[in-house]
Amino acid sequence: MKLTKTLLTMIVVGTMLACSSPDAKDKANEAGDDFNYVAEQFADVKILRYQVPSFDELSLKEKQLLYCLQEAAYWGREIFYDQNYEHNLYIKRTLEAVVENYKG
Repeated sequence: MKLTKTLLTMIVVGTMLACSSPDAKDKANEAGDDFNYVAEQFADVKILRYQVPSFDELSLKEKQLLYCLQEAAYWGREIFYDQNYEHNLYIKRTLEAVVENYKG
């Protein structure tokens, strides 16, 4: 009895997954095919870009709010580094300077 219920559940779930509409996925892929999401890549680190189609429709006040939120996220990251160890900010800034100024 338990095996029958399990098999029936698997069949129903499999049927539902097989009957999903691939059209929505194809349209999403067609729209983004010409956009390069990976700006740069080094080893396992990637710099990604995103499309934000409705960004131009935002008002100036909303764009200013987004800028303030981005700055808060940046400084929140700095605070996080500082709280984990006394010298983390010095270490982080030293490593960033090495990466920026390395000519090799």
